[in-house]
Amino acid sequence: MNVRRTMVVILFTALGSQPLVAQSVFKTLSLGVFSAEGLVSFLDSRGISPGARSMALRVTIARQRTPIDLVKVSGGDLGLEDEATYSELIAAARKRGLEMCPGEVGPLLQYEHSLDMPSGEVLWIAMEPVMSGITPVPRVFVVTRSGLTESFVNVPIHKNLVWVFTRHLVR
Repeated sequence: MNVRRTMVVILFTALGSQPLVAQSVFKTLSLGVFSAEGLVSFLDSRGISPGARSMALRVTIARQRTPIDLVKVSGGDLGLEDEATYSELIAAARKRGLEMCPGEVGPLLQYEHSLDMPSGEVLWIAMEPVMSGITPVPRVFVVTRSGLTESFVNVPIHKNLVWVFTRHLVR
């Protein structure tokens, strides 16, 4: 039985007089459910870009089922102004107790969440970038209602993009 839980995670910030940021866990996934090939095979029927397909086959899949809580935040929520580098985004998230997701989260989130996503929602997966493409450049997964794709992270990142991080593993 899949039990949905609502949890509130309090993220403490070191932004001087700015208030604490409260962020709900929006999704708990189970890592290690599919093989990379099995997940990609399913996503082929739902929509997956060639680049994301290649990336999905290269990410490490957990060896055993492991629950993971996911949190959505924008660069602005993390205190970034206008544009930032990917390194600055990750550093700001870590200061608030967030961590990058395992690469497996992108394809799994597409599998489990895309049909429930509001139209127009785009979620960028904060993860260790995968070097991919004809001329390899660092890329991360991007989850949309219409399919899984990928994007470069070696360009400035706008503060309004919504990123998915993990708070901690559920015990």
